[in-house]
Amino acid sequence: SLAFIRHTGPYENVPIRSWDRLIGWARRHDIPGPHVLLGIAHDAPGITKPERLRFDAALRVPAEFRSGRSVGYQPLAGGLHAFTTSVGPLPSVPAAYGEIFNRVRRDRSLECLGVPCLEFYRVHGALADVAIVETEIGIPVRRRSAR
Repeated sequence: SLAFIRHTGPYENVPIRSWDRLIGWARRHDIPGPHVLLGIAHDAPGITKPERLRFDAALRVPAEFRSGRSVGYQPLAGGLHAFTTSVGPLPSVPAAYGEIFNRVRRDRSLECLGVPCLEFYRVHGALADVAIVETEIGIPVRRRSAR
């Protein structure tokens, strides 16, 4: 189960303060830390116009809840994902996406499903000035049938 705040527009413009808002919301609703912070990229840049890209700043919560005006609820969909880790400043994350998509294309046993892509942030808070961030990136895939 996830609490989330939706951003519409270029992915590089997602406000870091969205996760701070989610952490504040979680504290007000007695959801103890440490908090698992995620990002969900719903659209593919280059296919979707930049102003229509959807990205959810998200935080794992223990159970379903009723969505409010600023914080919504969504379940985290399961399924098979290919993962890679990006370690560096946040602007290095797009290069990691390029790498994981290239690896999946080269792996003849997998087929890329595209989006939504997941980002798991290995931090204790969302800080704009963090120089190095460890980000786990997951893209949805399925196994190709053997011929």
